Amino acid sequence: MLDKYKIKILADTFSDIQNLANRDSIARFCYQSKTHLALSFLIGSKHNGGISLEEIFQTVDRRIASRSTIQRVLDTGIKTNFFEKNKSKEDGRVQLYRLAPLAVEFLKDWIKSKVRTMNSK
Repeated sequence: MLDKYKIKILADTFSDIQNLANRDSIARFCYQSKTHLALSFLIGSKHNGGISLEEIFQTVDRRIASRSTIQRVLDTGIKTNFFEKNKSKEDGRVQLYRLAPLAVEFLKDWIKSKVRTMNSK
């Protein structure tokens, strides 16, 4: 059984998804599927240095997304300015994915919202 606090967290998260998914293209992209959300979190967690396509393939379990699905989501993320792709400074053959500035702001706001929810016990 879930207590009132845990129910509030779930309800607030659902409400965020419903409301934010209609807010703008950045939020819509992030909430489009579990793969979009997972890649947003993964790439965000590697934001300072970036993450290569091969590292993404090695990290994301194939039960979450196939290589072709990952590639499609990344390509769409580049087109919608959710992700950026730049050459690695160490190896110019490697492209590194990072969050674009609007995605950084969106996820910062999302994290603040979750922290507020967690602290409102």
